[in-house]
Amino acid sequence: KRCTVLILLMLLQSMSQFILVSYERLVSEHVIIPLFLTMLVGAGGNAGNQAAVHSITGLVTGEYTLRSFNSAIAREAIVGFLCALILSFAAMARVYLFYDSTEKFGDYYAIASVLAITMSLFLIVLSSVVLGASLPFLFEKLGTNREHAAPVIQVIMDVLGVLITCQISHMMLEGTKPISKG
Repeated sequence: KRCTVLILLMLLQSMSQFILVSYERLVSEHVIIPLFLTMLVGAGGNAGNQAAVHSITGLVTGEYTLRSFNSAIAREAIVGFLCALILSFAAMARVYLFYDSTEKFGDYYAIASVLAITMSLFLIVLSSVVLGASLPFLFEKLGTNREHAAPVIQVIMDVLGVLITCQISHMMLEGTKPISKG
């Protein structure tokens, strides 16, 4: 049974290939995207996994029931927003301080790059927490093993994180070619 779940998750995770292929030009022109992609999707997977475990624990202990879904998700959305905000500031500092794009490409591109990564992280973490908290309730309602929610959210967020990052980067970086200063 475990291998079946792992194979299905691997196949689902490989869907990110199709997203990256559709954004191939963007990714090849803006190297900042692949450089920080693992940080972005990793943060989303971790945040979603924490939320899923919290919901699973609540369902097991009786703190949550299927009827308390709305209040549980509302609470997790607030936590997700706060976590996304804090992590976004940390990521902004990380990218700005350690990715030397200003020297290489100029101020406008550096700011646009940092903001694209920061906004991507915010949306990834927020959506991951809400989805991660929701999955155990969905699995419970469907009669599926709710413990599968933790690995499922990580895979979903890997794919969704790639999509969010590519879409945000496309909106913010399209038309800003990183032209080397020397």
